[in-house]
Amino acid sequence: MRYAQKIFTVFLLYTSYACSSRSIHRPQSLPIPTIGAYWEHNPAEKHTLRSTSIDPHNIFELYDKEYLMAHWFNAEKDTTKKQTLTNDLIEAIEKIKNSTHPLTSFDHFVILKDCDFDHKRHAGNIVLKHKTLPYVTKIFIETPTSFVHPFSKGIEPCCFFFMGYGTTRYLCGLTRIKNREAIMKIIEDNDSLKNIFFIPQKWYWEPPHNNHFCVDGKSFPDNKVYHVSYPHVYVIICDLVNIDRPFSYFSRKDRSYINNITKILKNNRIDPNAPNFVYEKNTSRIALIDTEHFATMMGLEQTIPFKQYRQWYTQLALSFVHNCAFQTKKNQRQHITKREISENLRI
Repeated sequence: MRYAQKIFTVFLLYTSYACSSRSIHRPQSLPIPTIGAYWEHNPAEKHTLRSTSIDPHNIFELYDKEYLMAHWFNAEKDTTKKQTLTNDLIEAIEKIKNSTHPLTSFDHFVILKDCDFDHKRHAGNIVLKHKTLPYVTKIFIETPTSFVHPFSKGIEPCCFFFMGYGTTRYLCGLTRIKNREAIMKIIEDNDSLKNIFFIPQKWYWEPPHNNHFCVDGKSFPDNKVYHVSYPHVYVIICDLVNIDRPFSYFSRKDRSYINNITKILKNNRIDPNAPNFVYEKNTSRIALIDTEHFATMMGLEQTIPFKQYRQWYTQLALSFVHNCAFQTKKNQRQHITKREISENLRI
């Protein structure tokens, strides 16, 4: 009986392998888009990722170095507070990079969020608030290895990668300052918003002697070869908001404010989740604290109007299911072949 079971098992394994093999009469499929990442000082050691979910715009065109340098957090030109902050950041970054286990505390910072950080690969992002200075910092760390392993930082980053055609928190973090400036211009030009809403000032910063890694791309439908260089570590520094309370999903007044501003901003620039809006203490003003370009993160080529949360989450879920499970290879290639960026995805 056992001999018969072994024969049957071998038969099943053989037939499953034969069925999964590619027919010699089946036409050869088109090349799969491929990216390779490596340190600038060591191009021989390249790490690769092949996926039909990679849009070259997201990988190679979101990083506007010149714009970010124009918004550099310049401690030398300003106060002692800024110099203290950068010194404390250098110390914290070194501690993060050298740690062998999840960190629970820092000398000068309080951890606000670290669930998107991969402690094994020392990559992802950590949000820290300074203990004595009025700043919140978001530290982004990426390596060639972690850049081509987008599924190692949690469930949310995995979903964003598929929905946004290759987007990651690291890449979308680069949109925060530019999107903030665009939103502030709309707010300042609108009489119904400018006395109510504001966004705290944001700056870009990198530690001294920062390493860089390169990313090359090939086998895209447009037959182009792409190249970009990214910083190993960068930080988005934000003025601290003295918070009275965050918005509540259960407050009709709060939902009305969110509905109003999302209609005026259009184009899914912001994430309308209630905790992204807070009331400033001792004032009647409302702060928008998350300026990551939401349409880019979620891959929303067409605007999804926000009416209520049930409708909003349902449409996002349907978009996720469609992008992940109900697209043919032809549709995926048509999407990443488009070089004209839709209005909704423009920052």
